[in-house]
Amino acid sequence: MESGKFCSKRIYELCRERNLSVNKLCKLCGVTQSSVENIITGRSKNPTVGTIIKICNGLGITVNDFFNSYDSNKFSEIRKVTIEMESLLTAEEVKEIVNCLVRMDEKKYKRVIEKLEMQLEIRR
Repeated sequence: MESGKFCSKRIYELCRERNLSVNKLCKLCGVTQSSVENIITGRSKNPTVGTIIKICNGLGITVNDFFNSYDSNKFSEIRKVTIEMESLLTAEEVKEIVNCLVRMDEKKYKRVIEKLEMQLEIRR
C-alpha cells in the first residue's frame, strides 16, 4: 500500500475511533483543514512526516502507534528500525529517514532496511 493511501485510511480510522470531525482534528493538530482533507481524499499522495507528526501529537499518539495499526510488513519493519535508530540519531534524522523509507518502492526499500539493520547490529 502506498504511503498516501495508508495515511488516508489511518487518519480516517483515528477520527472515527475518537468521534472527531476533520475540522476538530485540524484544531487539535494545528494542521490546516485543506491539508488533512487532501490526505484523506487522496489528493496528497505523499503526506510529509511533519504533518503526520503534528496529527499524532494532536491525537496524543506516537508515530509508531500511527504506523503500527495496520498489519503491513513495510510499516512494521519501518517501526522496528525506527525504534532502534532513536537511540543513535537525532529526532530530525530519524524523521528524514522514515520519510524516505515510506516513499520508496518495495525493492529499493527492502535493500535499505537490510542495510540499516546490518548497521544497527554492528553498533550494538
